[in-house]
Amino acid sequence: ITNRPTGQPAVSQFCCSLDQFAALEMKSRDLFFIISVIFSLKCVQCVDVMSNAPLEVWRYFHEVGNDMTKITWFHACNTRALLHQALASDVMMIEADIVAGHLSGAVGGPPLAVMGHPPTTVSDLSLEQFLDTVLQRRRGKGIKLDFKTTAAFRASENILEQFLARAEVNFPVWVNADILRGPGIGPGKEVVDPHYFLRTCVTKFPLATISAGWAVNPNSSQTLSYSSAHI
Repeated sequence: ITNRPTGQPAVSQFCCSLDQFAALEMKSRDLFFIISVIFSLKCVQCVDVMSNAPLEVWRYFHEVGNDMTKITWFHACNTRALLHQALASDVMMIEADIVAGHLSGAVGGPPLAVMGHPPTTVSDLSLEQFLDTVLQRRRGKGIKLDFKTTAAFRASENILEQFLARAEVNFPVWVNADILRGPGIGPGKEVVDPHYFLRTCVTKFPLATISAGWAVNPNSSQTLSYSSAHI
């Protein structure tokens, strides 16, 4: 029982006998034990699932320590020849672009996810072939996939979801898109649908690294910079 001075706000009160308290303490210990066992089992399951999940760059390339500037990159790896070159090199991360287009020599058919940078829409390498090749020739590398349009992302999402579900995918996988208009970009410039991109990443690729960015105008004659509004 607690007493409080006049005018002081009331506080929660608890009153019980020593026998009642001992019984309550015993029940609490039993409950705590049960919760601990359940939590431990959940942790074991979590570790088991995460053991084959895509890793963060700093965990996978532990030799760089805390200095992420030591990560080496191969950019625009959008053809078969460039992919084989990147896989044979000592770079750590391979970056490639995805557009909605067609494979070289293909006749007709709906657009599919192929590797390329706008305005290119024809490639000798599809996203599915890119991912299969990376997986077959695992050489301690991570990948960053840059989706150039909403159509390209829509054409890729199921392929990427199936890829990430494979147990062998235990290296860094970044999912990148320009979802905001940055410096020099007017309202008419298409960006990847931000709501669709983020929602899909969270629901279909929860263990991948989301890399969202701004669309910019590299050909502008003006000196451009980011503003607080962009942030």
